Amino acid sequence: MNYIIWMDSEKAHVFGLNSTGIEKSNIKKSGMNHHSGDKNDTVVDEHLNHFYHDVTTKLSDAAEVLIMGPGVSKTHFKTYLDDHAAQLSKNVVGVENSDHPTDNQILATGKEFFKTYEFFNTPVSIHQ
Repeated sequence: MNYIIWMDSEKAHVFGLNSTGIEKSNIKKSGMNHHSGDKNDTVVDEHLNHFYHDVTTKLSDAAEVLIMGPGVSKTHFKTYLDDHAAQLSKNVVGVENSDHPTDNQILATGKEFFKTYEFFNTPVSIHQ
């Protein structure tokens, strides 16, 4: 299965693309939601690593992955994959800047990367 991920530092929207359609999952970061400049950074990093682990687990059957999002979260996640899931990291086909798009805008960007799915040309229902 191929995946499109839109993520920021708090949540990820994961779109699984298969021959029958699109399945959407939402993953939220748990725990602390702030960044600080003191010893709590270790706790924040642990929550972020747990979040990235949760997203990575969702991608266990990924053939190709497109990562999208604002800011640096998408590149931090790619670095996490490089360090913790090297094989999956090799399947990343793109890392794209994307502010806060709608689901349809995310899928339109995905269409550029995953041209083999015919369902991109038809109305899409998203299953959660």
